[in-house]
This record gives sequence, C-alpha cells and structure tokens, in this order.
Amino acid sequence: MFSDVGRDAWKKKYFEEKRKTVPLEEESKKLRMELDASQKKIVAQLDRTHDTQQSPAAGQPSEQVRLRAVIKLAFLSLVHAGDSFRPL
Repeated sequence: MFSDVGRDAWKKKYFEEKRKTVPLEEESKKLRMELDASQKKIVAQLDRTHDTQQSPAAGQPSEQVRLRAVIKLAFLSLVHAGDSFRPL
C-alpha cells in the first residue's frame, strides 16, 4: 500500500514536470534564435566598422581599429564559449 502511494506521487510529479518541459524548450529555442541574431548583427557591425575605419597611412590600422579588432575577438571567444552550453 505504501509503495502504491509513493509510486502515484512520483508519477504525478513526473507528468507535471513533463508538461512544463515543452513550453520551456520552445522559449529556450526562441531566446537562442534571438541571441544568435543579435550576435550576427554585432559581428556584422564590427566588420563594417573595421572595414570603414582602416587608416590610409602606410596601410597601418589606427589604434581604434586595433581596439575594435580586440573587442571582436573577445566577443567571438565568448560566443564560442556559450556554444558549449547548447543542448545536443
């Protein structure tokens, strides 16, 4: 009798949590897509800024361009680090 009560309570909790999973996965997928779009937008913007701000003097990039390149590399490393948390 005691095992039936425990089993029924476990089954009830299991199915309650199972019902919550689908909406959470959909929301997670939506947020991941928004994040990916934002990341692509930022990278494209950094690329455009980098391309338009090249220093014409002897082909050397300005300090601001170098700083933007460093920021871009840091950003991309964070993006790749975040990719390791994606579900399989």
